[in-house]
Amino acid sequence: MRYPQVRRIQAGVSCLWPRLHRMRLWPGWLRSVLVGLGLTGLLAACTSDHSADPTPPRPTSPPASAPVSSSPAPSPSRTGPLTTGPNVRPGESPPVMNALARQHSRDGAIEFAVYYVRALDWTLATSDPYLLQEISASSCAACRREISALKSLTEGGGRVQGARMTLDSSLILSGTFKIKSDYVVQVTVTQAPGRRVYSSSPPSIDVPKPQTSLSRIYVSWLNGHWKVVEVGGATGD
Repeated sequence: MRYPQVRRIQAGVSCLWPRLHRMRLWPGWLRSVLVGLGLTGLLAACTSDHSADPTPPRPTSPPASAPVSSSPAPSPSRTGPLTTGPNVRPGESPPVMNALARQHSRDGAIEFAVYYVRALDWTLATSDPYLLQEISASSCAACRREISALKSLTEGGGRVQGARMTLDSSLILSGTFKIKSDYVVQVTVTQAPGRRVYSSSPPSIDVPKPQTSLSRIYVSWLNGHWKVVEVGGATGD
């Protein structure tokens, strides 16, 4: 199954799960490697909606949160993400959520979505879904598929090589959507060439050349924090 590939962005994320099951990796973003790997595809192809006008709204105050449950707490044995891995570049460190991304505001929602893309990129760098689990609501089907796809890959002795992501742009959309959330943030992400590597078999080339995807991140303010409640493609198909 192919997902729509569109323009470029500054940080990096579509739906890898379907491809992982066909031995191809990640979402339209992680979609090419994780779900093609699948994680890229997180944003671009895991879910669908019917949306309207992509003009940024100007609400005077944050909307009421949608009734969505938050994600379960990560394992108590973990206190943070992995700080190194075979796909981590020299001098890199895990992304940190800044103060703006913790604010219950329109700008806070955008900044949180940007952080989500960075967390997704770090997941590709370390093959560790810790950061995604921390910020995903339990209702997020795309998030569950991507985390499951990554775990299946690592449990099978595989890892991601390359396929790092760069965020090119982000903006809030207005309109009516089938997926209920406080805000819908549209992002453009470019993913570098990448592949799945196994110790016992030849590597699988899932992202042969740079790919750009346009995706939507649905976020809601739950229990005092922003959470990703779903991730979908840009066309609603």
